[in-house]
Amino acid sequence: MPFRYCSLPILTAGLLFLAACRQTPSHITISGHIEGLEDSILYLGIPKEDAYDTFDNSDYYDSEVIRYVPIKNGSFSWSQSAEGPRHIVLKLGAHRISLFTGNTDIQIQGGKDSLGNLRITGSAPQQEFEAFKQSMAKIWKQERYLGGILSKVSDTNYIKEITPQYDAVVALHKLKTAQFIADHPGSIVSVALIRELTYDGDPTYLDSLFHLLTPEVLTSREGKYLQEKIGVLKRGAVGQVFRDFVQTDENGDTVRLADFKGKYLLIYYWEGYGKEENLDVLRLYNCYKKMGFTVLGVFMGEDKAGWKDVINYYGLPWKQVSDLEGMHGSLAREYGIIHIPNNFLLDPKGVIIGRSMSMEELEKKLCEIGR
Repeated sequence: MPFRYCSLPILTAGLLFLAACRQTPSHITISGHIEGLEDSILYLGIPKEDAYDTFDNSDYYDSEVIRYVPIKNGSFSWSQSAEGPRHIVLKLGAHRISLFTGNTDIQIQGGKDSLGNLRITGSAPQQEFEAFKQSMAKIWKQERYLGGILSKVSDTNYIKEITPQYDAVVALHKLKTAQFIADHPGSIVSVALIRELTYDGDPTYLDSLFHLLTPEVLTSREGKYLQEKIGVLKRGAVGQVFRDFVQTDENGDTVRLADFKGKYLLIYYWEGYGKEENLDVLRLYNCYKKMGFTVLGVFMGEDKAGWKDVINYYGLPWKQVSDLEGMHGSLAREYGIIHIPNNFLLDPKGVIIGRSMSMEELEKKLCEIGR
């Protein structure tokens, strides 16, 4: 067979094609060894495909596919299709570890007594995340410490002393996060960090971060999901008109949001463990009802009998509604309610003038209105 001459451009193109094939494998492997770990199961939480298509008010990884990976003599291995960068969750006992995949294999090493400090290598997005964690370690520690104090103390003067310190740490947390996103606009880690901040509930701030991302990330499955989640939060932003809805109360009677027009209305989302805060709401209701303030309770549980018991036990005088579907019901999904107790304060025209307020913030707002 005669020798065929191959031109340099064609040869170069062929070599580049082969190199590209080698750089983009069809599968990646996540493997590792955790010294001292007994035979058990490792859980990998992988987002369902439909989690990107519709907003779910619960945590992103509540809509996940679980993969059960056996651990033998401390070692494990699992392969998946190489679909580009993704954020999955590794669950080992009580530990949840964020794992950012790319198109290369990932290795995990460590010991059973230091699961919070596993060494994860092989993924460029993961290395970005590890660097971010290291830069944030002191800030997160201080935020947890001050937040823990505020959740336990009842001394008003001490709370006033600690709150500015906590607010300053939270502001620094948000600033450092925004700096990372601006420096890594094409990273799956940036998407995950913005998604984590959706718990903050400030859609304007979240939207500003979202638009730092590159077009490729914005149009990815993760980007589209995040955009829809922010869109839901925008519906509940201060200045928006709260959408009318029709629901039934504990006796099965119809209640419309439109029935409350002309009053300052607190829409108060609560469940069983929000019983005590109902007493704070009751105090504010009694103090400010003469100025046209009232409350609409939205029960986020599924136990109708328990719902009635709390209403009767505390003698709650305001209207209560529920679809008895908990956090998966329409009353939660409409405005992305992901934690309770929660609230919206509406003016007499139905415009949102406050959301997710503490009882102290709510009382301050009502005092301003009553002047």
